[in-house]
Amino acid sequence: MKLRIGLIFLSLIMTSFAGVLCTSQPDYGLVDLNATAVPDHVTLSWTSDPMTTQTVTWRTDSTVQNGSVEYSMDPNLKDKESIAANVSTLKTDLGDQNIHTATITGLAPGNRYYYRVGDGTKDWSPVYSFMTEAEDTNSFKFLVFGDTQGDDDANPDYSLWQSTLHNAYKANPDARFFTVVGDEAQAGLSNLHWNHWFAACKGVIESISYVPVAGNTECRDMARDHADPSIYMGQFNVPNNGPYSNDQAYSFDYGNMHIIVLDSQLREEQEINPDLLNDQKLWLDKDLSRTTKEWKMAIWHKPPYYTRVIRTNEGIKAAFAPIIDKYHVDLVFNGHDHAYSRTYPINNDSIVSTPALGTVYVVAGRSGQKVIDDNVQNIWCASFYNPQDMPNYIVVEVNGSRMEMKCFKMDGTLIDDYIIDKTSGDTPRTIVPVKYNEPRLAINGVLLNEPMLPTSPSKINGKWYFPIKPVVLYLGGSESVSGENETLSLRVKNYIGPGIVWSDKKVHAIVLTNASTKATLDNTTISLPDRVIVDDDKNFLISADDMKTLCGFTWKYDSDMNILFLINPSKPGE
Repeated sequence: MKLRIGLIFLSLIMTSFAGVLCTSQPDYGLVDLNATAVPDHVTLSWTSDPMTTQTVTWRTDSTVQNGSVEYSMDPNLKDKESIAANVSTLKTDLGDQNIHTATITGLAPGNRYYYRVGDGTKDWSPVYSFMTEAEDTNSFKFLVFGDTQGDDDANPDYSLWQSTLHNAYKANPDARFFTVVGDEAQAGLSNLHWNHWFAACKGVIESISYVPVAGNTECRDMARDHADPSIYMGQFNVPNNGPYSNDQAYSFDYGNMHIIVLDSQLREEQEINPDLLNDQKLWLDKDLSRTTKEWKMAIWHKPPYYTRVIRTNEGIKAAFAPIIDKYHVDLVFNGHDHAYSRTYPINNDSIVSTPALGTVYVVAGRSGQKVIDDNVQNIWCASFYNPQDMPNYIVVEVNGSRMEMKCFKMDGTLIDDYIIDKTSGDTPRTIVPVKYNEPRLAINGVLLNEPMLPTSPSKINGKWYFPIKPVVLYLGGSESVSGENETLSLRVKNYIGPGIVWSDKKVHAIVLTNASTKATLDNTTISLPDRVIVDDDKNFLISADDMKTLCGFTWKYDSDMNILFLINPSKPGE
């Protein structure tokens, strides 16, 4: 009896909590996850002008060979018109299903339309509605969500994503579209995960347009093997104007904003398309050169200004950031790290004083279950929050030359509020970090402070030198000294590439010797560009070039901040 009372009490608490978070959403646990003759996964998107067209996509089982959309300005579909859908077969691990797509054209701008989809005879969806973009739109709102994936391949659970999405839409019913910055599905080559994802989206995705973005998990199955993101690309429809004429990269306009979507998954897709980043660089340059819109925004998954301790994405930065700088894109949204961060305005990989001179990069946080605990506030972060307690979402509102971006927890608690005004600057006003009097050392954008850093970096014979011990300790390794030798042990699982020793996930030992240009790596002698130095306090110092030879780190010195940056090697495409 006590157990029963306890369970009832717990149920009441959970029901009350759910009611606070979201009061009117589909029953996620009771949704039929199998394709049938009745349409489901009804999705709005744009493949052409949002003022006069609307694309509708849905699925059925493979027995349904015909599709139709009926639409009208009347809620009861009085005086309705109809348009036939194109039907294609999508092969999945759960069997074939048919994808139906129709683009309604000739719509009147700024009007609400009602529609339903079906086979044209007996199996129809409920009646839904959408709004076309108004003429001369300069004021509009949209929603941005971080990674929506669960954290269990075998047992998909997207209930937190459902609550986050529905809470955001309930608080912002005037939003015109929404996007997820990649990693929609925990296992994107598993149709079971997409079934759960669409079930969670029901009630929103058939009412406002969805802007899909590919993430790394769209390219893998439940065994974590990578392949072409076929299910992702087979069920969303976007403008056919990118380098590949598919969902990987494309652009469109809404109001006074030009929006670009890119694919950052070279690591996962390099065997399929080793030119993925180069192809997009060429297209991105051409695409941005043609737009005359007041605002420019880009979205892709892996962040060039990351928040993870050791996971870097320097290849992505090198590919896209120079073009972003060239055409002054105002705002970039990324995901992958499951934290929320907003950078200072950045141009040429340096912090600048105003968004008029640089781009603000936003890591969107998380909208699903998966939590990552090794996120940190890096030097470039003007605002940072690691959503450990609950997911978050972002609301962007454009009003002429003013754009406001707010980040909320799932329950509506405000995390960050940032305004870019092209006539008066930003709020809160950007204050560029001060230049340090003494040189500082940063690992992947994180400053090493005393007592971890026993002495500042310094130039010796024209070369930057620093103590190696704090770098190794920061990365989770260890150090010991015996006489004139220093032994370092380190294992970092994310390192990979030619000449980099940390790709095999084993612990490796480096031995440095005072005044020597020779080191040993697992008993193999390595020649160093510069000699090892031991200072008066017995700190072993190596040059930045020595660090590159030993561990593959790249480096740069930022004279504006007086910081020596060390960046660990990253996987191809990261």
